[in-house]
Amino acid sequence: MSLAREDIERIVGLNVPVLCLDTCTVLDIMRDPTRDTSTVARSKSAIRLLEAVEVESSVSLLIGEQVHREFDNHADRIEAEAETLIGAFRKRIQRVSDIAAQYTQAPALVLTHLEGHAERARAVVDRYMAAGTRVPVEEGFYARAGRRVHDARAPARLGKDSMMDCLVIETYLDVARALRDAGLTSSIVFASSNTQDYRDANTSDLRADLEAEFAPLGMRYAQDLSVAMYQLGVRFPDRGGA
Repeated sequence: MSLAREDIERIVGLNVPVLCLDTCTVLDIMRDPTRDTSTVARSKSAIRLLEAVEVESSVSLLIGEQVHREFDNHADRIEAEAETLIGAFRKRIQRVSDIAAQYTQAPALVLTHLEGHAERARAVVDRYMAAGTRVPVEEGFYARAGRRVHDARAPARLGKDSMMDCLVIETYLDVARALRDAGLTSSIVFASSNTQDYRDANTSDLRADLEAEFAPLGMRYAQDLSVAMYQLGVRFPDRGGA
């Protein structure tokens, strides 16, 4: 069992939904927001889920050791890329706005809120990494991951080096078993935006070989944090009045 007994007992004692994060999903929070795949819903969900973990303790967050390693290797680069691309976007929009202003009396666009976005997004991600319970990698996980690669079982695919992805999934499968054996009855959700390796290309469902491992553990797969939030039962506050 990778997770310490006291951590297992604490999480089971809370008996709240459990979120297991993949590296790509963490990094997506701070990636260039001008990408077509970036949405307001996903950003709002990232903030709301963090609140559920940090403030409400209504979700238990697990982050595997391999995810921490990959985050440390890529986070600075992702933040720098986002800052550069946002800067280029601002210059382009400002130029278009200045041109359009020559033909109208409408007020100019205000883009000051884009300043420092990459830094603020990185701060949110750093809070995720700090708030999650770190799940160590046991020596036996490497052998399991290697067999998964050899057999081309999800997330492994023929012709791709999937060892690190397989190490992540073996870590979370192990801790899910430990939690269930200790009596956890709440939902367990694994969130990964790496849909190419986790979803079936024909049906968009979780790949069958991985579903066969998830189902007995009551685990669900979410392709992004907005889906994960729904599966975990977290909702946005009701702002309406009577």
